[in-house]
Formats: sequence, C-alpha cells, structure tokens
Amino acid sequence: MCLNKMNSVKEILEKPQVSAYTGSLATRECVKKQIEKRWGKKSAERYDPYTNCLTFVEWSSRGYRILPQERSLRSTTFVEVVGADGKKKTYKKSVHLFFDRQVKRVRF
Repeated sequence: MCLNKMNSVKEILEKPQVSAYTGSLATRECVKKQIEKRWGKKSAERYDPYTNCLTFVEWSSRGYRILPQERSLRSTTFVEVVGADGKKKTYKKSVHLFFDRQVKRVRF
C-alpha cells in the first residue's frame, strides 16, 4: 500500500514553482481580474500563477479536490508543435485553473 504525503495549501505556497505557467503577463492579468471579480482585491493581491492557481490535475496530484459547485478560472495558452514536414505550427489552447480558495485537502 502506497500513501502519498499530502501537503497543505500553505506548504504548497512555500515551495518553488509547481505550475506549468510560462510567464505570460497577459495570462497573469486575465486570471488576476477573474480572481478579483470573484473574491476581491485581497485574494487578487496574493495570486501567484506559479503556486496557488493550478489545473485540476496539478491540484489532484498534490492530494486536493475541487470543492463542489466551483467553476474554473479560464485562461488561454499557445502551444507550438513541429509537424512531420518540420514546420512549426502554433494553436490556442484553453486552460482551466482553480485558485487555492476552490480546493480542499483530501483526507483518508
């Protein structure tokens, strides 16, 4: 039987980068505005795209679940793919994120 140590939100926040965020200022501002609209300026001020706003998979892998009735924050990223012919192709991809206020630690 394998048990994974589950970290608290505080422990996650104290660690270095845990998300796949690549540093886009437009993405950061877009998500920050959504957080401010939902939970106010204080929450928006503590928003850190590297540590406390993660995808469902990222939260789940750390022992958290999304609270019932929570809706994701939406963002867009651009993915670059190299085709078989060697040409680069870029396309948009929607990303669904959840802020630390939207998750709860899973207890066994």
